[in-house]
Amino acid sequence: MEKQLKTGFISRILWLFGFNVTIIISIIVITQGAMNEFIPFLLIYALTMPFFSLMFSKYYVKKAYKLTILDDNYTYDDDIEWYREKVYELCKRAGMKKMPEVAIYTSNDKNAFATGRSKNKSLIAVSTGLLYGMSEEAVEAVIAHEVAHIVNGDMVTQTLLQSSLRMIIGVIILPITLYRLIALFVSDNENIFVYYIILFVEIIVTTILLFISSLFIKSFSRKREFKADHLAAQLTTPANMILALKELDGPAQLLKSQKKYAAIQFNGMGRFLDIFSTHPSINRRIKYIEKKFTNL
Repeated sequence: MEKQLKTGFISRILWLFGFNVTIIISIIVITQGAMNEFIPFLLIYALTMPFFSLMFSKYYVKKAYKLTILDDNYTYDDDIEWYREKVYELCKRAGMKKMPEVAIYTSNDKNAFATGRSKNKSLIAVSTGLLYGMSEEAVEAVIAHEVAHIVNGDMVTQTLLQSSLRMIIGVIILPITLYRLIALFVSDNENIFVYYIILFVEIIVTTILLFISSLFIKSFSRKREFKADHLAAQLTTPANMILALKELDGPAQLLKSQKKYAAIQFNGMGRFLDIFSTHPSINRRIKYIEKKFTNL
């Protein structure tokens, strides 16, 4: 398991490097070499920004959820102690050598999440509503689901995917932006009119591309939820995983500061159609487990 995790991380980094080199070559072709002096800076930016995002992910999540990090040298009530030990137990069962930070936050919403820049710098958190409002079997399955996200490297993959899509959008928009800037610096009334037309087109195209990219990201997010459910069912039992899904009280109820992190939650925010959601519906997730484990 440990060897597979290392191989998976290296392959993701190589993929990011190859992808961005391809994008940079595309920029050179599109601009006919006019931006060659900026290429090293673009490459550095493309390769480092995803890791800055990952590096500070725990900090921003801790702030948004006002997390209480459990101290290994402190004894808490029986439920919290059970939760912490269960996290460590499931992490070891999944083949992790470095234990994640364990946290809890105050919320009536039955939810949990995992975050961090790597499996060795990860964090798992559950809400008080989940810990005290669900059965032990269900809570164990939820914890296993979050452990699965860490083991599968979902935090890294999601960040790399988002960064890659932004680069694609940048390459597509670049020619329009260049034409707009040319129109701006050629100062006559006719070109000012052209400038506003190009600006309008740029805004429309950018909006459409961002919408399409969000659908790709959400599609990937739904797939990783299914995979995490599957591994969680293996780490615990399929029956426990289904029980955890059934004990949820509908879609997630998040504060405004927490909505940007909806994709990393165990229970996602409700949408009219799954295609616009980061999570599959509860019914689809239950049916997926039942299909994968046909003896249920």
